[in-house]
Amino acid sequence: MLWLLACAEPGPPENGEFLEPDWGVEQREEDSAAESDSGDDCPAGTITFEDRDGDGHPGTAVGGCEGAPERTDCDDEDPSVHPDASEADCQERNCDEKPPAAVFEGLAYNDLQDALNMVESGTVSVCPGIWSGGFVLSSPDAAVVLEGATGDPADVLLDGGGTRTVLTAEAGSLTLSGLTFQNGYAEAEVGGGAFVSVAELKLHDVVFQDNAADSRGAGLFAYEFVDALVTDSTFRRNHVEGYGGGARLTARNGRSRLRILDSTFEANTSGYDAAALTLSTRGTADVLISASVFRNNIAGDKVGGVTIDNSGVWDFTIEDSVFQENGAGAFDASFEDSVLVVRNTELSGHTGTAFAVDARRPNDITLDDCRFADNGVAISASVIPPGASHSTVTIQGGALHRNALGIETDRRYIIEAHNVDLGEGVNENDLDVDGCPGSFGPGTSFVYDEKNKIFCE
Repeated sequence: MLWLLACAEPGPPENGEFLEPDWGVEQREEDSAAESDSGDDCPAGTITFEDRDGDGHPGTAVGGCEGAPERTDCDDEDPSVHPDASEADCQERNCDEKPPAAVFEGLAYNDLQDALNMVESGTVSVCPGIWSGGFVLSSPDAAVVLEGATGDPADVLLDGGGTRTVLTAEAGSLTLSGLTFQNGYAEAEVGGGAFVSVAELKLHDVVFQDNAADSRGAGLFAYEFVDALVTDSTFRRNHVEGYGGGARLTARNGRSRLRILDSTFEANTSGYDAAALTLSTRGTADVLISASVFRNNIAGDKVGGVTIDNSGVWDFTIEDSVFQENGAGAFDASFEDSVLVVRNTELSGHTGTAFAVDARRPNDITLDDCRFADNGVAISASVIPPGASHSTVTIQGGALHRNALGIETDRRYIIEAHNVDLGEGVNENDLDVDGCPGSFGPGTSFVYDEKNKIFCE
């Protein structure tokens, strides 16, 4: 820099000494002004800030002067907190005092719907908190994951406020995990907690609670799936005026697959039927329910547990599960040309029929090592319409204890029982089986004639 300085004339001598001019006076005055502008020596009463945590954003008051930097850092002790900080870890770090709601592709959004609007495919992580719906995801044919950031559904709650469906989603593939859907309501519609139209659906560690719908599927309504997997999930305290309080799952015509594993349906209610779960297909469905609990689901005088409400061809297995006190019944199905296997499962405490099947065409039904106790009727099997071909129920092992009626049928259904424990005696279940042993022997079979009587072959 080139400095231009004014030259001072020599002054008169003082005390007989000649004073040389001070060539640096103006330079020192400019240096002093520069120091004042820097804040190192500012007038009293002004404020400026310094950057103590080295994040490039000043935030600590140290005095000040005109032109000094303003405070922009809300936490000058933490270099990860400043206006330009990333909130991809779901922590409030950018000083806007608004907690992030979701993260998509490394960017945080204060509104979950804003994040969903950006999705064509990929993963949206929802941050801990209670977020008010209803949310809409529209990504036809895309693969989308919507997950709770912590993996714990108790941390991430999507709430419909009792006025709207929490989530309406359309995608090719949708995975939901670590989330709670609650307080949704579908007026004159389906799916209070969630309504999803997807080909492939996966639910893992998801909770649907306290949702309502006027028609079907208060907790969850899944429409036209081809492959659905539900694991470690809970459906509780949902209410529907129609059927499917916990969930209504409708498979696409053609071939489909459904697996429900390690899940719980509890305290759901219905004004009509199927308080816990209703399934539907007009195609061919491969279904497995394993290690799951259906308890205290109530649907008036109808089935509180699981129903199949449309005809179709089913390869259906229930294993290692529990059905307890589901009002009037645990399971009710209408089958045609189907196979049903229930193994190592308890059905107890139902005021009506625990297990009921209607055969439209021949079916093979096997109850393997199952326990029926304290039901109004343990097993009911009927053939519709009259004159249809015989179907067979095979009971292998297990027990019939304290049921008001053990087995009933209305037309030509063949019941074959092998090594079934009847408890204290045949009359414990009100079985009119004169001459039959208290425990069925291998090869023993029962055939009901058209007058609904039972005899041993």
